[in-house]
Amino acid sequence: MRPTIPLGPWRLAIDLAATRAVNALDVHPARGCTCEDCQRWAQLHDTLLPSTLAEELRRIGIDPALPSDTYGTDSIRVTYHCVGRILSGPPELSSESGAGRHYESLTEKPGEVALAVAYQASIAPAPPAWATAELQPLIAIDFWFLGRRSRAQGR
Repeated sequence: MRPTIPLGPWRLAIDLAATRAVNALDVHPARGCTCEDCQRWAQLHDTLLPSTLAEELRRIGIDPALPSDTYGTDSIRVTYHCVGRILSGPPELSSESGAGRHYESLTEKPGEVALAVAYQASIAPAPPAWATAELQPLIAIDFWFLGRRSRAQGR
């Protein structure tokens, strides 16, 4: 089944079985990780991730509490993976530099919460080791919560 879902300004056609298979894997860096960034996301995902987006992720078999990876600097970034097609939406890569993901702001205050959707093949030189042929085309869904790390720590 390939339902079409809205995800911010993007529309995706999702392979539900393959997406559930991807998200059932224990090999993702954030699975079972006890680093500060992963622990912070486990505590804050309900308040940081807009409820409509969290519901769309659940609908396609992604648990918002279990990203594929987390990244932290002065912000929190989380990545999820699904299998399917990008039907419409902003460009995958930044038009300014031609490299790097294109993020779209999801809040009234630009940049506070941003989303990037891109084929994994567009943003990485090689697919993840776990990404078998059955789990293609792989789409990376990346949320960026600017400045949330310091606010979450009370700085």
